[in-house]
Order: sequence, then structure tokens, then C-alpha cells
Amino acid sequence: MPANIILKMQIGPMVSLQIEGHTCREISEALEGYERLNHQVEHMCSTLAEAAYPETAGSSDTGKGTAE
Repeated sequence: MPANIILKMQIGPMVSLQIEGHTCREISEALEGYERLNHQVEHMCSTLAEAAYPETAGSSDTGKGTAE
């Protein structure tokens, strides 16, 4: 008896992804190529963060304290 698998991911406040399949192999095949999507989403989010918080953009010291 085949099972129905539903994989739901909330990627952001307005973005979600839902993949359905009957086997793990179907789900795996549906997810092929999402590495590229992952990099594109990461780039979009970092660009948005730089626009929203320009004072922290490019700062490698963000979040690091200095002990003296």
C-alpha cells in the first residue's frame, strides 16, 4: 500500500514550498536542482538585509565584542 508523503517548508513570511510524492525517491527527484534555488534565495535575502541594514553591510566585526 503506497503512502502519500507531503513535505512542506516555510521559506519566508510570504514564500513556502510543498512537494508531494508516494516514495522517498519521488521526493528526492523533485528536490534535485534546489541547490541552485537555495543559493539564489540566500543571495536575495542577503541583498535585502544589506538594503534594510546598511550600517552592518560589509562589516566583519558585526556581533563581535572586544575584550580588553
